[in-house]
Amino acid sequence: MQCHNCHARGHIAVHCPRRALAIENETVDSPENEDQVVNEVEYSRDQDELVDDFEEENEQVDVVQCNLSTIRDDNEWKRTTIFHTFIRCGEQSCKLVIDNGSCMNIVSKTTNGRLNLKAEPHSKPFRVSWVNKTSLPVSERCLVPMKMGDYDKRVYCDELPMDVAHVLLGRPWLYDLDVINHGGRKHICF
Repeated sequence: MQCHNCHARGHIAVHCPRRALAIENETVDSPENEDQVVNEVEYSRDQDELVDDFEEENEQVDVVQCNLSTIRDDNEWKRTTIFHTFIRCGEQSCKLVIDNGSCMNIVSKTTNGRLNLKAEPHSKPFRVSWVNKTSLPVSERCLVPMKMGDYDKRVYCDELPMDVAHVLLGRPWLYDLDVINHGGRKHICF
């Protein structure tokens, strides 16, 4: 072990015998209390002894601790969650996810079966690749009836196996309706 202060061997800087504590006494001019005394504590590497410049009546050392922590935001969860809600698809309630990171509108194969929707061959079949290098063919699509408030339309969705939601609306739907996403309020206007 080698000390970073005195460069001697056998101890570390925290236990250095040459480490000195210098305490200085300053008066601060303030309108409320002109007799207030501020004590500063600083360490001096080049001094061998404790320097004491205190007056006899002011033998007090004040210690201030600064906690280096950030204030936690109660709305932090809004930054990392995806917008989801429940909608009416025909006579049933379905979970809907709106994701502007998705480049396609998707309906789950199981939802398609439950809603008795007729799948039709895709006009331009393609393959979807996932992060784990799984590749799935997209060869069918169907018209999904959706009702959200005053919005009552049928939207073409590609059919894929999906567990996250029953229906996922991506950029095509967002673009077609010129949707405005108010992310902080978790509010979507169209």
